[in-house]
Amino acid sequence: MIIAIPNPMTKIRAAGAILKAAVIPSNLRFPGRANRFFGLVKVTDAEMARDVGTGTSSDVLMTPVTWLQDAMAEAPIVALDPKGDPIEDSELIALLATPNAFYSLEVLLAGTTLSLAIDGNAYWVVNHGQGGEKVPVQIWYAPHMNMEPDWPDNDPTKFITHYKYDVQGRQDLLRPFGLELNDTNAGVPSSVKKGLSVIHFRKGIDPDNLRKGLSPLKGLLREIWTDNEAAKFTAALLRNMGIPGLMVSPTDKDVTLTLEDAKAIEEEIDVKFKGEGRGKTIVALGPTKVEQFGFSPADMDLSALRNISEERVTAALHVPAAVVGFGSGLQATKVGATMEAMV
Repeated sequence: MIIAIPNPMTKIRAAGAILKAAVIPSNLRFPGRANRFFGLVKVTDAEMARDVGTGTSSDVLMTPVTWLQDAMAEAPIVALDPKGDPIEDSELIALLATPNAFYSLEVLLAGTTLSLAIDGNAYWVVNHGQGGEKVPVQIWYAPHMNMEPDWPDNDPTKFITHYKYDVQGRQDLLRPFGLELNDTNAGVPSSVKKGLSVIHFRKGIDPDNLRKGLSPLKGLLREIWTDNEAAKFTAALLRNMGIPGLMVSPTDKDVTLTLEDAKAIEEEIDVKFKGEGRGKTIVALGPTKVEQFGFSPADMDLSALRNISEERVTAALHVPAAVVGFGSGLQATKVGATMEAMV
């Protein structure tokens, strides 16, 4: 696969002129951030979003995202002129090969792919050097959770005038790539940091905010949360002797345990027979009844629930479940044929 970038340096140098020439007419207005239904967000959704967090700790999400990152890194980048011929010694390709002194193009693309998949928006911070308007000398990945496009609330004719970049409690204002600092028509605030700009990649468009892209995973919060909770539940079962719990009680009706005796028995069982102590022998000093309280793991098989999450997440990312090794895909797919289709 070849990523073609036509006439790259001309595109970079001419970007400001192109954007300047495309000044938004005063009669064209853009909506702000959309109000949700009745202005409310479901409490349950907010709680699920908090539990899922950035999504990077969810295996049902990160497994296909990692596959996309690896696939993106395999694609060679070639600059082409308007006729489709390769450009030799392209400055843009040289910059992308070593975007900065600390990581390579593969790392830059990995971050970009992650943000596009999870958020639908990816951002590069471009360093233009000391002069502020020079040809880019560095490119840095900016996490999507730290960057936000912004515009004057009282001027709907401005699409994006700057980006708010939050880092360690401090907010910097950065101009969009291609907009000049002295362009009053563009509305770039004078407080933006000189020498830095933002390149914004979008996946589609978000009707809630036309300035941003739309993640294909936005509607799958419940599926991702369900898979995370199923994994936690399984881990809890294994940690607690593979069963939800035990009830220990004396069988002699004339024997009564004190609270101290009950706590001592509970602590001894927890210490000796959980974790690495599973399967050890217990000897009771008196008639004792030990009952399983709840269901066995076989009775609480959650594979069907997890398969639904796997199927929907991989479908949204356009990566067949079988390709990334998910069980839901292996059960219903000829893996060889699927791999051939993806290559």
